[in-house]
Amino acid sequence: MTLILIVDDDEPVREYARLVLETAGYEVATAWSGENALKYLVLGRPDLLLVDVSMPGMSGLELIARVRLRNRFKDTPVLVFSASGLGVDIQAAIRAGAGGYLLKPFAAEELTAKVAHVLAAAEPGHWADQAVR
Repeated sequence: MTLILIVDDDEPVREYARLVLETAGYEVATAWSGENALKYLVLGRPDLLLVDVSMPGMSGLELIARVRLRNRFKDTPVLVFSASGLGVDIQAAIRAGAGGYLLKPFAAEELTAKVAHVLAAAEPGHWADQAVR
């Protein structure tokens, strides 16, 4: 079963995403901060990270950078979600290593479609010419 780690300081958003993804058949773990996510990654190895950009303490982009420094996570797909739809923010997420960007608020169908696309694009032998927006 595919394991997704959701990282968001906003509990209602985190729980909504968890419910949607579990209903879609994914196994889900959650973290409420970048620091908490790093602690989880010592023990677990998710197949995808779903990361909020704006969090107190460590930002989502900083979390991605730290995760990418660890060899066992350098190729782990990342889907970023944020309330900002500014092009500069989307480009920053993609430069940080995100394979997709999801604008908050999002519908259940949007979330599951983006997750499926980012996971498929990360499969060996699959070539994606640009990140999903």
